[in-house]
Amino acid sequence: MFHWADFRYALRLLRKSMGFTVLTIVVLAGGLGISIYTYAVLNAMLYKDLPLPGSASIVRVAGEKDGRIGAVGAYEMSEMRAAGIRRLEEIGVYETTSAVLSSIDGRTRALAAVRAEWNVFEFSRVRPQLGRGFIRNDAIEGAEPVVVLGHGVWQSVFAGDPDILDRVVRINGRLTRVVGVMPEGYAFPGAATAWLPMSNREVSPFARSDASVDVYARLAPGASPRSAGMELDSLLERVHAQTPGINAEETRLDGMTVLTFQEFQTYPDGPFVFGILNVVSLFILLLACVNIGNMLLARTNERLKEIAVRVALGAPRLRLVFQMMLESVIICVAGGILAIFLAGWGLHATNGFMNSTLEGHLPYWWQWGIDLPTVVAGLAFVLLAIALVSALPTYSATRVNSNTLLRDGTRGARGRASGRISRALVTLQIVLISVIMVVGSAMALIAYRAAHIDFGIDTERLLTTTVSLPVDAYPEDEQRTLFYDRLLQELRGNREVEAAMVSSNLGETRFALDGVEYNVLDDYPLATAIVGSQAPEPVGTRLLEGRYFDSRDVAGGLATVIVSEALAQAYWPGESALGRRVRLVDEAGKVLEQRTIVGVMSNVRRGENLLVTDSQTYAALYVPLAQSPVDSAGVLVKYRGSESDARSAIYQAISRVDAYVVPGPISSYSEVLQKLTVMATTMTDIFVKCGIFALLLAMTGIYGLSSNAVVQRTHEIGLRRAIGATDAHIIRLFMATGMRQLAVGLVVSALICVAIMFLVSRFAGVGAGTLTVIGVLVVALVSALVLAAIYISTSRAVRHEPSVALRYE
Repeated sequence: MFHWADFRYALRLLRKSMGFTVLTIVVLAGGLGISIYTYAVLNAMLYKDLPLPGSASIVRVAGEKDGRIGAVGAYEMSEMRAAGIRRLEEIGVYETTSAVLSSIDGRTRALAAVRAEWNVFEFSRVRPQLGRGFIRNDAIEGAEPVVVLGHGVWQSVFAGDPDILDRVVRINGRLTRVVGVMPEGYAFPGAATAWLPMSNREVSPFARSDASVDVYARLAPGASPRSAGMELDSLLERVHAQTPGINAEETRLDGMTVLTFQEFQTYPDGPFVFGILNVVSLFILLLACVNIGNMLLARTNERLKEIAVRVALGAPRLRLVFQMMLESVIICVAGGILAIFLAGWGLHATNGFMNSTLEGHLPYWWQWGIDLPTVVAGLAFVLLAIALVSALPTYSATRVNSNTLLRDGTRGARGRASGRISRALVTLQIVLISVIMVVGSAMALIAYRAAHIDFGIDTERLLTTTVSLPVDAYPEDEQRTLFYDRLLQELRGNREVEAAMVSSNLGETRFALDGVEYNVLDDYPLATAIVGSQAPEPVGTRLLEGRYFDSRDVAGGLATVIVSEALAQAYWPGESALGRRVRLVDEAGKVLEQRTIVGVMSNVRRGENLLVTDSQTYAALYVPLAQSPVDSAGVLVKYRGSESDARSAIYQAISRVDAYVVPGPISSYSEVLQKLTVMATTMTDIFVKCGIFALLLAMTGIYGLSSNAVVQRTHEIGLRRAIGATDAHIIRLFMATGMRQLAVGLVVSALICVAIMFLVSRFAGVGAGTLTVIGVLVVALVSALVLAAIYISTSRAVRHEPSVALRYE
């Protein structure tokens, strides 16, 4: 079947029209490159196996509350494990925290640490590069503190010292022995650079507390995440029933969820967003294939007489068809090779950008590059492209009637079938580009909004970190309040610090307006509860009215509250909120306390969903820290001079108050917000570039198809002009045909777009008005492209003399 002569013949044909060959390869490489790139991004983030032995069975167990997932209560998890979990094996718990490693010269370094159950390394099936992992004795109360270091810390802090084992270092102010070093690239369960053992009491607490843990496990043979989740739900209900008073607490979980680590990272909207991106990229590939298929069809039509002569001389039709396909194969393979290089370049750039932007927070499996699955996917895309690109030329070649063609010329061989193909291709082009532009524009707008959200915080010279007070060392409210007071004194007394405050987000809470009665719990309005320390002025935000917390707002004093501007305008429009009173309530609707409003703060965006703005986004209630002490809070510091000196000042202040309290990583607030929006910024960039490429494809493709359709009817144009039709009449006739194709394509694309955008609007909060504007603009642009292409092509055709048009082959 295959003859090298056919291959050499196809190469000669492509070399004869080098401009055509280069153009088709580049266009196809663009479409294939986008598809390969988006597949690789999605695969690495959501579906690719973790780089661990037996990773297919690894899952993460999460608690679910109000549609959100998160950590599980340590006591509840311990009780469920004690009851016996059959569908999960090798269960372990951990918590992500930070650790401060003190060096010999007195400088400190914050590490992304994990405090884990002793079996964490056995679970992951990865042995340390040096030394050992944890053993059971490391979890015994009073055991010597030990640490296992990540490869990067070993190299950067200790210069890869081979004698690192058994060295005693100071971590979180405690002398700790280094017992192991993990291999390069190991960071389970997320982005860890150091591992500390959890004590048995933390893993299996004797009584319920606010402590929570993250959970890793392996699915038992024959179990699925769904069945494991159902079993955990049943066990959780049993724990709730056996624990007095748990049902009335705000921390009570609604249920349990079992996910892969990959799914958990982008749950719940990640797969949908990336799925939309893949749909757009696939449509772009189809658009590129249609364009190239049309160009190859035009080349085939030019060679129809040659094909007919060869058939009449006895050439096997199957071999002729194979020769026609070889051109498509060569173009697709060359385009695929170029696409792999383009996708590899894009993945390398993405990997570098994400690692630098999310350093210390990037899950270790989020590594992008050309790997075997990507190459296999690229091969699959190339095979799809071969099938799509070669379909039209092959169909045209197989439909050749050599007798008719040799008798009547090429126009006699085309007939109605060729016209239907051309019209169908134009309609398909209209559908593809309309869907790409509507969906791509909407998604780019959504991502742009998320990437440019005004959080309402002045981030200039603003640093932030977190402190978590050990419950056993600070069991009383007075002790916690004293710690924060001393910390603020230390910070404000440093010349590098301009202002400092402590705050903690307690999450959503229900409240009641004074004098208003509510029938059911859901009738109570919601707001975000924020605990704030005393300060002359709030840090990063503005006080619009009244005062901020001061020495009057102490425990046992008047219960006060500060409200956000949005909340004040919603419930006291045109009036002052000062002096008004609100009642805070718990999940059961029981009034906890009544507070008097003493100030109004500027709006600060709250909540995890950056795509939706609703009545709760800016509704906030600020309560004094002295009246609601917390064991974990954020520290905000506005510095005067050097940022590095300010960072050192924060570490030193915390260490002077309590050397055993470990602060989290210190970040500039702008970095924190950038990390919140980095994915949205990346998605905006991708959608915009895909849209530009698709628009270029559409402009060239629609013009090429329209021009080809007009050229095929050149003889008809000559006949119409010979019997007296005016140029204007012929142009109007072709324009009317184009408008019918345009209408069909727009209707089909509208149906597809409505279905997709309905799903998008459910999680992105895109209004119908915005979608309507996008749709109108896309309709106008696509209509202009199609009609302009038909007008230009027809105008060129009617310039020929009728005699020339009648002789056109």
